[in-house]
Amino acid sequence: MNVFDRWAMCVTRRRLAPHASELGVRAIYLWLLCYASSLATEGRLFWGTQAPPHPRVFDSHFVADWVIRLSLHPRLVSNAWVWPLMLAGVALVGLFVRPRIWLTLLASFLLAQLDALVWFAVDGGNRMIAIQLLFCAAMSLRGDSIAHVTIANVGLSLARAQLLIAYLGAGVAKAVGEPWQRGDALSRVLLHPAWSDGFIAQWLLRHATVSSWLTYLTVVWELAFVVLVLFRKTRPLALGLGVLFHVAIAQVMGLFFFSFAMVACYAFWLDESVVIRAGRSARAMRSRMWFQVKGRGELDRS
Repeated sequence: MNVFDRWAMCVTRRRLAPHASELGVRAIYLWLLCYASSLATEGRLFWGTQAPPHPRVFDSHFVADWVIRLSLHPRLVSNAWVWPLMLAGVALVGLFVRPRIWLTLLASFLLAQLDALVWFAVDGGNRMIAIQLLFCAAMSLRGDSIAHVTIANVGLSLARAQLLIAYLGAGVAKAVGEPWQRGDALSRVLLHPAWSDGFIAQWLLRHATVSSWLTYLTVVWELAFVVLVLFRKTRPLALGLGVLFHVAIAQVMGLFFFSFAMVACYAFWLDESVVIRAGRSARAMRSRMWFQVKGRGELDRS
């Protein structure tokens, strides 16, 4: 029996990491809630009543052409404020109920509208979430039939693979790029006014040697992550360093939603036992806090 046969047998027999899958779906809903809330408070990000003069190319986007045309319809664009509010409401519901396929597909559609309206604000994080939402829809299927279990497990496998593809593609693209080979890519990026406001960015611009070393380490890390996360013993190290890596990106370059999106997708790679223990600890802590609050209330009444 080859590796593919073993994987196929495992995929159709039982659900793979159901708790980690649900945690990953909720993490993506949390990203959607923060993203939509941010857009709702930043009216300048919208085009208002006009479509963008130079529409963004959707060659690598998952949305079909008819959805893009619907997104840029003048009547819908004129009601731009509706989309972030609707997406925030859907994401809020998704955080407190068990994942549902119709809710995930609705969130995917609403994100497509915002991607069209806020076309110049879309980064790698938006595209990662847009693709992962389709896999989350597959993982949200309920039922114990072979078809339901197979679709859910394939969705989880694709969600994990998408994260690896993102790191591998970014690492290879950087490794063959001349600025990254010379070691001045980070300095060139930080020269952009949008990414050089912070104290750390200014410090790195004044210390070219440190910036050069960080440039090379970035390439090594993105390629090493693909290998480290595949093995259970090195997976905690890969995920832990990955969180620190993206926190640094958010702090230095201000790419909060990109970093948040990548870290949210880490949940799909968590070991099932870790998620279960963390859930039990969270429920026990919540119970202790509830009893403490209830006890104080009874003492106050007495």
